[in-house]
Amino acid sequence: MCRHNLHMLKRLRISYNALYGEIPSSLEQCSQLEYVSLRSNNFSGNVPTQIGKLTLLQELYLGANYLSGNIPKEIANLLMLQWLGLDNNKLSGDIPREIANLRMLQWLDVNTNNLSGKILSHARTFAMA
Repeated sequence: MCRHNLHMLKRLRISYNALYGEIPSSLEQCSQLEYVSLRSNNFSGNVPTQIGKLTLLQELYLGANYLSGNIPKEIANLLMLQWLGLDNNKLSGDIPREIANLRMLQWLDVNTNNLSGKILSHARTFAMA
């Protein structure tokens, strides 16, 4: 996607459309991205693990799609991340413990999914961060 002409792209907002299919793993080629919003489309499949390579990312909004599977632990590589919206999808499993390492994270929205596990074990880790 960003391999040639868009390699300096910092903000990508294509929310509230009717886009469908999987989120392309080639998004990782947009290494300068600081903001990504793909919210309110019809994306399906897993959140690509390659998203963890966007190390400058500060805001990531993937809510209101049809994403399924686990939240990838690679999101914890996004050390600059302040806002993470994964709400209103079909995500399942535990919230990755590694998310507690995101010291810049101010807002985490995972409501209306099929997540499971103990949130209290993560809350203790967040308090120490």
